[in-house]
Amino acid sequence: QSVTGVIAALTGLDYLAGDVTWDTNVLMVDVQLMRQVVSNNPPGTVFNSPDYIYIIPAFAVSGGDVIQDVPVICSGDVDHSYEPAAGK
Repeated sequence: QSVTGVIAALTGLDYLAGDVTWDTNVLMVDVQLMRQVVSNNPPGTVFNSPDYIYIIPAFAVSGGDVIQDVPVICSGDVDHSYEPAAGK
């Protein structure tokens, strides 16, 4: 699948993770920045996104204990391949 096809298919948390320039668009510049970071080649453009991106879902508490899963993704990890070290 082409990079353009992958960019077009991004939604939700994956879209936010792909927008490493943090300009509300996922473009080829985002892909290039991610490639530079992965190859340890410092990017010339600012990598503005935070290390991790999450969306806290709305929920109501009406007494008792609450357990809530919060989806989290590493910036740039649109294919979900990054696995943080244990305890991170």
